[in-house]
Amino acid sequence: MKARNKISMLDYTKIIIAKVAFDRGLLLKEFQKSQAWLADSERSELYRWMKQHGYLPDTLITAR
Repeated sequence: MKARNKISMLDYTKIIIAKVAFDRGLLLKEFQKSQAWLADSERSELYRWMKQHGYLPDTLITAR
């Protein structure tokens, strides 16, 4: 039996956000859900990653 690769919650969140980026409502929902389980440093990294990839909806930019 193969060992499964472990993935961090941050990396998992990035994958999900990239997949739902076509729908701003889903993207915002997934971003908000991620805030519950990510550490502060991971939240900052996710925010920077989203900004870098153009995934930040206007509602997130004005809320920060």
